[in-house]
Amino acid sequence: MAEERKGVDFTVVPEDDTSVPRVYSNFCSIQNSPFDFTLTFCEMLPLGERDIKQAQATHLVKAPVRAVTAVPASKH
Repeated sequence: MAEERKGVDFTVVPEDDTSVPRVYSNFCSIQNSPFDFTLTFCEMLPLGERDIKQAQATHLVKAPVRAVTAVPASKH
């Protein structure tokens, strides 16, 4: 006879750990696949004259990546 599974209801909260460094980001790029979401956090700094001219020519601005996080896609 198969055992019946019992559900447990709980809340997950972050542990207070001051040794984990804080990472500042003011820009987030999000990509997704059927399996996960990838969040790329960048720090977008003010652009200088040279950066603005290059952005006008290429239509791109590169921002330094501070962290990349992959989150699994959930299936319900």
